[in-house]
Amino acid sequence: MDAQQARPAYSEESRERLEPRYGFIIYRTDYRDEAKWDRFISYLNAQVRAGLELAGQSNLIPLIDWKVQSVKSDLDEAGPEEVQELFNAWVESSEERDDGSARFMACIMADWSCVESVGVFLKNGRKEDEFDHLGISFVYLVSRKEEEGYTAIGMSYLMPRAFALIENLGWEDVAVPEAETALP
Repeated sequence: MDAQQARPAYSEESRERLEPRYGFIIYRTDYRDEAKWDRFISYLNAQVRAGLELAGQSNLIPLIDWKVQSVKSDLDEAGPEEVQELFNAWVESSEERDDGSARFMACIMADWSCVESVGVFLKNGRKEDEFDHLGISFVYLVSRKEEEGYTAIGMSYLMPRAFALIENLGWEDVAVPEAETALP
C-alpha cells in the first residue's frame, strides 16, 4: 500500500473541520448598497493581506475565512447586543470546532458607518492596501462575553495585530472607550 492509499479519505465537511481558519466571523448589519459592501470586503481583504505580509505571516493568507453572516431578516440594523447573541449561538452550535482562537472570542459587526468609512479612507486616490494609521476605516469588534461589550477598531490594525492580542492577552488589550477607535 502506498502513502496515498494509506491516507484516510475525508469528506469536504471533515476537511473543513480539520483545517484551521483564520479570521473573524462578520455580521453584516446594513444592506443599503451592494457595490459599497463589495468594496468594503475587497478593502478588508487587501488590508489583512498587507498586514500579514508586513508581519512576515503571509503563510496565513490562504487560511483567511470571514464567514459572513448576512441574513437580512435577522441582521438589518442589528446592534452589538443582537450580534453578540447571534455570535454566541453560532459558537455554541459547534458548526466549527472551537480551537480557542480569537475567531471564537470576538466577531466583527459591519454597519453602515463601517462600510462608509472605507470610502472616506479611499477618497483622494488612496490604495486599498495603504496602511490607515489613523483608523479612519474601522469595524466593530464584538466580544463573546457580555461584560466586555464591543469596540471600534481600525481595519489596518485588525489582523494580525488585534487577532493575536485578543487570542493571547485578552479583550482588554484592544478595547477602548465607546467614542474612540482602537489602534493597538
